[in-house]
Amino acid sequence: MRAGKRTRRYRKWTKLTVVCHNASHMIVSAVVSIGPNNDCPHLPEAIRQAVVHLPIYRLLADAGYDAEFNHQLCREKLAIRSTVIPVNDRRASLEPSTRYRRQMKRRFPKRKYRQRWQVGSVVSRLKRRLGCALRARRNETRATECLVRVLTYNPMILHLLAKKVSTEQIQGSIVGRPESLPVSIPPGFGPKCETGAYLTVLYRTL
Repeated sequence: MRAGKRTRRYRKWTKLTVVCHNASHMIVSAVVSIGPNNDCPHLPEAIRQAVVHLPIYRLLADAGYDAEFNHQLCREKLAIRSTVIPVNDRRASLEPSTRYRRQMKRRFPKRKYRQRWQVGSVVSRLKRRLGCALRARRNETRATECLVRVLTYNPMILHLLAKKVSTEQIQGSIVGRPESLPVSIPPGFGPKCETGAYLTVLYRTL
């Protein structure tokens, strides 16, 4: 769409919304939709999938998911202790009237939010390793292709983590300190996972 002109014709694309674990870069939930559309409605389904597989302590999301109902769902119903979502300043001169959005406006935790770059790294690796374009033509098969790529991506991460642990075991045996080696794969999974990160990935077709 050119500047100053509006049109009702838009090219549709496939959107993959993911929740990933920052420490291990594993994808814990994925939702496929067709754009262009608003990102906010995709958070409830994605985060409900994620909490089944991973106890989330803190959720980071960009301003595209700024909505009071998203904060309420995560904190009050899914027992996520902290949701860090920047306020989308639709009306910059007015302070949000709802509880959680007002908290984000007044005391936004910038230091914690810096870790949201981790999900960008996940998406970059996903596209570099498995391709940035979809070959399927129909919406249903495109959705299947996206989910298959997610299922392929996670074993790749597990393989990399296993190689990392194996290398550390060899190095630890050389220096004689096996007690300092990690004992769990992947690291960071537990009752207090530091961050669940959230992002929408746009795919084009070949």
